[in-house]
Amino acid sequence: MPKTLPQSIDGLRRLRQRHGVRAATLLPDLALIGLVDDTIDAAETALDLLEGPRPYRAYAMVRIAFEAAQRLLVLATSDEYLHLGTRAWLYYQGKDEALRQREREEVDSLEAQVVRTWAARFPDAEEVVAREREVLRKLKGPDNFLGRNLAEAVDHAYATLTKFYGSEMPSDLAEINRRVYRVLCRDTHACVRFEPSTIRIDSEGFVEVLERPRERSEIEKGVRSGLASSLKETTSALEYRLAQRETEWL
Repeated sequence: MPKTLPQSIDGLRRLRQRHGVRAATLLPDLALIGLVDDTIDAAETALDLLEGPRPYRAYAMVRIAFEAAQRLLVLATSDEYLHLGTRAWLYYQGKDEALRQREREEVDSLEAQVVRTWAARFPDAEEVVAREREVLRKLKGPDNFLGRNLAEAVDHAYATLTKFYGSEMPSDLAEINRRVYRVLCRDTHACVRFEPSTIRIDSEGFVEVLERPRERSEIEKGVRSGLASSLKETTSALEYRLAQRETEWL
């Protein structure tokens, strides 16, 4: 019997706890777990919104879960997990810094504290941070820590996972992901959602417009399908990362 979405979320939460954050891979693990938490939080919020009077607002949370899962796939399957994870952490730290009204000295102090903690168990920590900070500075292209098209990067991640699980993947996966993202963007950006079903003009020239109601069943189907996909991707990525970590520690 297929898992329900709450069961999938609970299973993912157990995997998250099992993975945790290790001192030797502090920054990459912080980035990884942060994306896992974003997926879980968005999925639970989407399910809450489905029960409310405006279930279509859950699409915004589905988009967040989708984005987090896609980035997590790329990070977890990377052969350069240590470096890419450090870059991801620095990237998101920079995003947060731009939004917070904090003194530069405070930001530097907090970041230095984290790096020092990592360096206590990983001697090359400062060198890796410096290198990835420079990579970030030089990145051009899409606004992400990869500096490349996310759909194409996910395509490569899926190839890694299908080999790991011994399964197959669609040949046009990158295009499928682009289409899914376009659909999610349509319902999460400001747009005209008013769809008339009947228009009447009275004798004085005023128009009465009756709105076509949105089908709750269709919304629920789309939201649940999107969440199921993102939760499955996140779970697969974490399982792969755990397997790789066990190999690395042998």
